[in-house]
Amino acid sequence: MWFIQHSMLEWRSSAYGIDPDDVETLLDVCFHEWFFPNPNDPLIVHDEVATQILRETRDLPSVWTPGVSDEARRDAHLEKIRLVKERVARVEAAPRQDRQDALLFVGSARVAPSDPLEPIKAHTRLDPIRVAGKKQYLEWRRATADGPVTPTFELKPPATFRGMVPG
Repeated sequence: MWFIQHSMLEWRSSAYGIDPDDVETLLDVCFHEWFFPNPNDPLIVHDEVATQILRETRDLPSVWTPGVSDEARRDAHLEKIRLVKERVARVEAAPRQDRQDALLFVGSARVAPSDPLEPIKAHTRLDPIRVAGKKQYLEWRRATADGPVTPTFELKPPATFRGMVPG
């Protein structure tokens, strides 16, 4: 069972440049990221599918690759998700009849909805200011990966205030 916290959607939106209003894509990313093979797993050499996916995605930018546009990051991550869905696992709702039978089995009078994620898709709203704050943090981490940098109005450490005037 998965727990997808609201902040997880915000982080994915800020990290990969996914529109905060595109909750369906954000959920799809969160559901399938778990299945992406870990390149640090020493036993990965015994899994042909995993090694093939890692080989195919080796040159794609990650969330930590500096100097890459949001579009390139988003496209690369969505390509990784596509490969996982195609070759490893696909997370989708069980058929409606199966879900209805499960409700009946436990004695519930509820009716299984056609899309169990509809309430989340319809009512989840991400705060663009929180997403922008997370994006600034990620930009700072990318910029400081090789050493310290001088803070500017556009690039500043998290939880700091540089004023409202650039420069």
